[in-house]
Amino acid sequence: MNFDIDEDTKKVQLDLFSGKRLTKIESFQQRLREKVLTGSISDNFEAFDFTLAEGHIGNHAAEELKKMKKEKLIDFNGVSPLVTYEKVFKGKRRITYKRIQR
Repeated sequence: MNFDIDEDTKKVQLDLFSGKRLTKIESFQQRLREKVLTGSISDNFEAFDFTLAEGHIGNHAAEELKKMKKEKLIDFNGVSPLVTYEKVFKGKRRITYKRIQR
């Protein structure tokens, strides 16, 4: 059973003074985005390590990386950013996230 210990369901509502508060997942995805755009994270191995260190699952990272590719902020080969245990540790498949210069 999942419990909303951080009251993330209440964060959907806008606050009159401070705007929308980010959920834990949104906050993580924002930090991941910043690290990829600054070059601190440049491949799926680093992204997966960061994801685990932050206490999240690969899907949370993959979702943001796909969004960044769709927004033409980064590019990588294939459809999936390969942020999974199977691809990183078992398959040892490394893909690089290339920042697109504007």
